[in-house]
Amino acid sequence: MAKYLKIYKMNWQQILRNVGGLVKQGGPLYPEPVWYEPALSVAPRPEQNKFKKPPRPPQIVLPEDEHVKAFYKMFPEEQNYTTHYSYGPGATLATIPPARIFAHRVLDLLRNDYDLPTAYEIAVDEHEVRQEFGSDAAFREALERMKYGGSEDTEEVNASGYEDEEDETEYTEGDEAEVLESQREYPNDEGDYPDEEVEYPDKEFEYPDNEGDHTEGNQVAQNGARTLTTDSRQ
Repeated sequence: MAKYLKIYKMNWQQILRNVGGLVKQGGPLYPEPVWYEPALSVAPRPEQNKFKKPPRPPQIVLPEDEHVKAFYKMFPEEQNYTTHYSYGPGATLATIPPARIFAHRVLDLLRNDYDLPTAYEIAVDEHEVRQEFGSDAAFREALERMKYGGSEDTEEVNASGYEDEEDETEYTEGDEAEVLESQREYPNDEGDYPDEEVEYPDKEFEYPDNEGDHTEGNQVAQNGARTLTTDSRQ
């Protein structure tokens, strides 16, 4: 009972506010607070990326000397360091033995996520090409040629990878009519093409001469009118 007697101590705005809340909530004017018990265990959050790739197994990265030894096992003739190639962009670095170049290339490929057999295969192919051409500049030209699919005898290779071939076909007089105008060979070498004269029909019209004194024509018209009048009178 004392709970409801508090209403008389409120002003009319508080009373209306409490009555409105009572109607909306459908409960007492002063509902008791509800206590929520905390969860005993917090569920783990789901992973953000369910399709995350599993971590790759760590690769066994051999030191540079181990790759050098493997190179000498594959190419025993290179052990006397008879061939030295300039290595690097523009061939500005000092000449180093091919075994070190091979080891550096293998380590570079392993850093770019290549496995060991693939790295060895690529490095061996590049060494054979470099050994064939004998210099780093020729080796780079060979790599560009291999990239565009050209041959060794190709001197000028365009962007599409095909050699520009000149049209050396000799046309006879009978076949000359079938050749396009842009491919026709003219006898003069100075580039002066023959003038093709087109005959148009004569469209010149003879207009009456409007120049001069027109008094004679007026007199003729007046005389004609007079003759008509004299004839009608007779």
